[in-house]
Amino acid sequence: MAENNNDKNLIDLQPGGDEAHGKPQNENHVHFEQRLALSDEKTRSRYNAVKNAFMGYAEPKSGIIVSSRTNAYGEDFYLGSAFLGRVRLVRGYVRLFLSLQPKKYPRERYLHHDVSGDKRYAKCPLLINVYSAAAIKNAYSLIGEVMRRSGAAPLSSHMARDWTEDINSSLSARYESFDYADMAAADAAIPDEGIVDDYKEAPPSPKIAGSFYGTPAGESKDGVMYPEDYRVLKAPSPVRMPRRAKVVNAEGEKIGRVRKGVWYDLEGRQKGSFSRTEEKSVYLLRGSARRGFVDAHDNVLTMEGDYRATLKRFPYILLFVFICLLAIVTAVTAVVTSSLMPNSSAGGSYEPIIFVADESGTGWDETENLPIFYNGTFGAEKIAPGMSGSYTFQLENHTPAAINFNLTFTSRNTYGIKLVYTLKRDGAAIAGSPEKVLAEDLSRQNLTIEALSSSVFELEWEWQHDDEADTAAGTSGTIYTLFINFSAERTNADE
Repeated sequence: MAENNNDKNLIDLQPGGDEAHGKPQNENHVHFEQRLALSDEKTRSRYNAVKNAFMGYAEPKSGIIVSSRTNAYGEDFYLGSAFLGRVRLVRGYVRLFLSLQPKKYPRERYLHHDVSGDKRYAKCPLLINVYSAAAIKNAYSLIGEVMRRSGAAPLSSHMARDWTEDINSSLSARYESFDYADMAAADAAIPDEGIVDDYKEAPPSPKIAGSFYGTPAGESKDGVMYPEDYRVLKAPSPVRMPRRAKVVNAEGEKIGRVRKGVWYDLEGRQKGSFSRTEEKSVYLLRGSARRGFVDAHDNVLTMEGDYRATLKRFPYILLFVFICLLAIVTAVTAVVTSSLMPNSSAGGSYEPIIFVADESGTGWDETENLPIFYNGTFGAEKIAPGMSGSYTFQLENHTPAAINFNLTFTSRNTYGIKLVYTLKRDGAAIAGSPEKVLAEDLSRQNLTIEALSSSVFELEWEWQHDDEADTAAGTSGTIYTLFINFSAERTNADE
């Protein structure tokens, strides 16, 4: 990576020129794909951030997703036939052009440029120089505006990816189709005003195998002394350690979660773990290497200062205040229906006689609300997110014949909190295995219990975290109600 006199990054061009085309190799003459192939990790990261923002949208009714087309000058983005914007790499920086009228968007807020005076950018006159975390956030906001104006909506299934993985340094066949002078003029017409990059790379040294961030200038690591003018980024201190949070992008869309200090994407893959230093700074680690840090506003930045995501911490204090209002009450109805069927062997008739009781022997007919959610913290009437437990009950058949019975579970769950269950009979799961299920999926029909016998049932429950639903339920003081309906009749086995 080379630097010019203004500390602006240039593409590290291969020496010897472009002999295949009879031209000296100069950045102005390099095809977009080759520029991307020769760019550094920082530039690739910014390019990926912008492209992922485009590719995360689709037209809701038709299902048409955003597509891109690469040419010598850059990469154009479309929704169907509608042009959305363009990405270019000029003087080592990512330049984003959008199909928006610059005058409609305050420059002091978005720090954009108006290039409508150049006919080459007539379709995309709003330019953002993507050179910092703040610029990426502005780019996200305005890409979202382009998408809304185009009738597109975010794709819930979109997963961010590295679009540079398959890029190589070979020239595209389209390289021969563009004019060198036009490329140079187009590059020169793009303003650099205001660019101050996030960091300055360490001077080249055979002893330094890549950048090392977080080391104060003048100190050493592994025997390497860093010069006094080597600027490094360090995490601010103090910052709260993120134990649990929702991870969102600059548009506020959920892209992952933090659980016990580990960052997972929407597919459950680990993106890294957070660790706090003695100075109470919080770094994002991959293995033992620092890959980013958390700033004072809960933004996750790379060690170079590029924006990656924002942490939305779970409002535990708010939930704690209102948790005492969150009553968890179980209402149970036990309905026994009988079929009076003749006993052919005995010559008489009878109805099923069954008895349902908890493990203490208290019959269901003796209590109105069952203590299914009893816990050592709040007793039988309250629970909180993350809690789990179980309730055991016994079904006894006092009839001298086998009985068919049904168990039906329903719930009243206004805010959709994630209370899930597993139902076991005599130690074996009959519902909710291997994954726990909601109450409505527990119901079982045509179960049988033999004459003069009993079965033990265990209902395991767990309140799984769902930040939005949990907060809504906690602040409103909702009541969750579980209904269990039991019905039975004699079998025909003895007729």
